[in-house]
Amino acid sequence: MKEEKVYTVKEVSELLKIREAQVRNLLRQGTIKGFKVGKYWRVTKKEVEKLAQGVKNWLDWHEEEL
Repeated sequence: MKEEKVYTVKEVSELLKIREAQVRNLLRQGTIKGFKVGKYWRVTKKEVEKLAQGVKNWLDWHEEEL
């Protein structure tokens, strides 16, 4: 069974180019699904990809407005 890549809040913030505080807020709101290991959040690669695709879709949809 292949294990899925898991990212820290810092890694997610670097990948998505947003602040770490924003990543934590998205996790608390449930926008990104994650899990805690002790007091630290972890996010699967699949969740990061879903969020990145959602942002891309939103930008494509609103391209003319921007």
